[in-house]
Amino acid sequence: MSKQNESAPSTNWSHLVLELEQQYFDGKLPERQAYAELPANVRLASPLLLRVECVRLLAEGKAREAAEQLSLSVKAYAAQANEHEMLSMMGLLALLYTQIGGTPESRTILDFLQEEYERTPGQCSGFVLWALARRGGVPDHSSRQEHWTQAERYYLEAAARFMERGEHIWFAGLLLDRWVFDADSFRSKPEWERWMELLRQWAALYPICSQAYRLLTPEADDALRDTGLPIRFWILTQAIKEPARRVKEAKPFRHDAEVQLFTMPSELDDILAKEDMETAAAWLRRAVMLARSIGSPAALRLSDQLGRTLQDLRPAWNLLEQGQRVPSSDTKPASFAAEERHPERAIHVQLLSGLRLSTGDGQEIELKWKRRKARELLVYLLLQPNYRAMREVILEQVFGDGEASKLANHLYVSLHELRHVLKTCGWEGAVYARSGVIGIEEACIGVVDVEQYTTLCRVGDQLWADDREAALKLYLDAVQLYGQLGADMPYAEWLERWRSQLMDRQTLMLRRLIDYYTDAEDKTRTEHWLNQWILLRPDHEEAYQAMIRFWKASGHEAEAISWYRRLERVCEEELGTKPLRETHRLLWP
Repeated sequence: MSKQNESAPSTNWSHLVLELEQQYFDGKLPERQAYAELPANVRLASPLLLRVECVRLLAEGKAREAAEQLSLSVKAYAAQANEHEMLSMMGLLALLYTQIGGTPESRTILDFLQEEYERTPGQCSGFVLWALARRGGVPDHSSRQEHWTQAERYYLEAAARFMERGEHIWFAGLLLDRWVFDADSFRSKPEWERWMELLRQWAALYPICSQAYRLLTPEADDALRDTGLPIRFWILTQAIKEPARRVKEAKPFRHDAEVQLFTMPSELDDILAKEDMETAAAWLRRAVMLARSIGSPAALRLSDQLGRTLQDLRPAWNLLEQGQRVPSSDTKPASFAAEERHPERAIHVQLLSGLRLSTGDGQEIELKWKRRKARELLVYLLLQPNYRAMREVILEQVFGDGEASKLANHLYVSLHELRHVLKTCGWEGAVYARSGVIGIEEACIGVVDVEQYTTLCRVGDQLWADDREAALKLYLDAVQLYGQLGADMPYAEWLERWRSQLMDRQTLMLRRLIDYYTDAEDKTRTEHWLNQWILLRPDHEEAYQAMIRFWKASGHEAEAISWYRRLERVCEEELGTKPLRETHRLLWP
């Protein structure tokens, strides 16, 4: 009697698993409510249903639930020595991290998957290749096309593997994702025409393929929202096809980098209506950060287009600042989807981690300086409001003490060289000197990374007290931008004040990230940002104290002691002292 009772639940679960798997084979996403009833051990016994649930969570914007499910699945399959499914789940986990804009964990997983694919390509499913195709981040312009060409190869191979195994749901999802990656080139390549023809054929058999095929055609309509296709794909396809359209369903996807970026054009009219240059700049910098974390051709094109739209409006905002009335035809376009503008020549400037200039399309500008002071003058002006400063202040700050006539001559020579450098970028006459003011015409400067960084910090600080989720997104963008200001100009003493201010900003953000992830009980990220704090400020004993408390609270006494020993070495070698007694008491009261 007892044996029958024990086996009955197993039989019932098996029946439900078979029923849900049949829904999949019929071309429908299995009912989530029924799937949720399955015990965890039964779910793990069906890789097909487990993948369906993880993909569903990804597509519904439930990043945390998806990450938890995927992490558990990876560990379970590793324990079962099921390498194929373990790699598939790792591929999905990498796709999740890419979807939310990339994390330190994503790079580690993708490096591992790359090695596994090169070692045993036959063991890797289409999910592994899909993850490798969506590897985020923007390489240098010289290697960007190579990067995208490699992504295309991974996409095509992933499609072939899904097709060979008859996995129509994943095949449809992959084609939708490839369209989002670069819609402009999707239809122009014969390989994707062939895959679209297969999708059209499968559309007659499987509802989800029919829905995907309709989304990828111009006549897609609102009715597709309610057909069972994951809402993420509907949001993205509609946002790309109709940029000015507002999509209310995008709100739950606040952690989804692509949804956030591609729905930004619908906010453009509101941004312009505020007639606030700082708000517009922060909004645009958010778009640039999202696009760079995604790294796809479509994402980068969109951020450049947004930048060109706002750049065209700079003269209008200048009039507003002067209190003059701006004609309505100049203040804003009818919509983001208005006629295409001429490409801008605005210069993108990197000051953090060393001076670097590039054109709007990403081509690096080779800089050849004859005089260090000309280089310093450029950096100094770029750090000033509106890229201008009084002549006397520049002489005092950049050129230092000395005979007035000699300093003035040095300034004149440096100005001449700076004009020549910007002339080679196509901006003749960009540097001006009039009425005791020296500056660079704002129209020739597109993005300056220090401005991006400080704006993200400042807005994040304003949001921190009331909306930590929103502040967190800005902080995560900002900390990735950070580097030593003027790293290639160690001789420029006037930069020390700026460097110190930026380091203090970075330290504050790191501490807030640590507080946030500590409260969220996310030990992996807490440890990561503690490490970043110590790397940034190895002289901060408070950082070591926080690390020691972290490991003590985690029950790892040996790790806590190891960090104390590191602090001892730093104190002895750098300062000739010993750690504070309060630090010692953290381990030995």
